[in-house]
Amino acid sequence: MVTVHSMWDPVTRTGNRILDRTAWGMGSGVVLTAVGSVAADCVREALGQPVMVLPNGIDPKEWHVGRVPKSDQTLRVVSVLRLAPRKRALPLVSVLHRAIAGSGGRIKATLIGDGPDTGRVQRYIERHGLADVITLTGRLPHTRIRAHFAASDVFVQASVRESFGIAALEARTAGLAIVSRSQAGSADFVTNGVEGMLAHDDAGLVSALLTLQSDPDLLNAIIDYNSSEPPVQAWPNVLEQVEWAYDVARGTRNRALG
Repeated sequence: MVTVHSMWDPVTRTGNRILDRTAWGMGSGVVLTAVGSVAADCVREALGQPVMVLPNGIDPKEWHVGRVPKSDQTLRVVSVLRLAPRKRALPLVSVLHRAIAGSGGRIKATLIGDGPDTGRVQRYIERHGLADVITLTGRLPHTRIRAHFAASDVFVQASVRESFGIAALEARTAGLAIVSRSQAGSADFVTNGVEGMLAHDDAGLVSALLTLQSDPDLLNAIIDYNSSEPPVQAWPNVLEQVEWAYDVARGTRNRALG
């Protein structure tokens, strides 16, 4: 069984097709899986082979947090990401900038992580006078990330190259509403109006943030749901899927060997 954890793109698909014709190709009894539906679609398109979804797993107990109440209508937004072009760090800051302006300053954000775009992101924040409303923390351990989740309302993600979105799932498990692009792997565990809001483009991310800031009833309903309902990607469920996938792989291998 082979599990794909990345988003295959046109540059790599030719090489992947060549690998498919080698001894370990599908005819030899290999079963393909991917960690999310979007990643599975990429592999399926490249190889023309069936691909099962076998998600990453999470221990919900590790991400349960006691929420820190807020005293005003400010929407507290957080994101955990590598500050890099592939993660669309600069477009994310632009989204936050537009949302903050549209809300009259009633949105504040914290970005957790580092990477090659850190300097560009910092300069954008300084150039546009956003230092009071967008904070960069650098890379943090899980204990401090959980503390930020406890004091936040929304997790936002602008990347469209996420095969799964483990940081978003951790935030969802901590009770935060998730705002992300519909093309990302997080769409597998976010339904509009239930676990958060999905957007087709960056303008939609801005609109989603403004909606959650101006509609506390919707925001609280999402937070209450995410705080009380564990995700289906909890480890007991995922391990059942893993066992089933290995059963399929064993059967496929046996048939290939005759």
